[in-house]
Amino acid sequence: MYEDFDDFSRRHSQEEANRQRLAKETTPEWSILKGFASEFAGREFAGHKFQWVPDPSSWADFLILNHVAAMFSHNEQNRIVTNCSVRFDRRPPGLGKQYPDDNSGVSPKEWSLLPAIEGEAIAWFVPELGETHSSMELADAIAKELSEYHKRYELHYGHWPAA
Repeated sequence: MYEDFDDFSRRHSQEEANRQRLAKETTPEWSILKGFASEFAGREFAGHKFQWVPDPSSWADFLILNHVAAMFSHNEQNRIVTNCSVRFDRRPPGLGKQYPDDNSGVSPKEWSLLPAIEGEAIAWFVPELGETHSSMELADAIAKELSEYHKRYELHYGHWPAA
């Protein structure tokens, strides 16, 4: 498809403006996403309560449901949040502890979260799902996926008592 220079130049300017906007707004949107996820703390699924565990000593925060967790992690470059992801796995064993084996029996799952511009809002594209969500919708999808992961764990290991 033919594109004249003026269209090419406008497209380039818009792409640059979008890059700058994402660089500026990804860090606050990451905090908004984690804020929505933290609101699940205290809610129940299958007799177990969600817990929100922020970890200021690392680049990760956790939404925990009994023995499984969604780990929110990122990197920072020049005070800008990059490489955002959510990993569904068994919960961390606790300070100074480790699991006797590295294999959990249920494979972990990871979602890459790519910031995107949807209309006037910042949203998250999840390549593993092929979907784009607002922070509120994504927090809900994470809680649902963590609940499904919890069910797979119970199926594999049997039912655990409520934490």
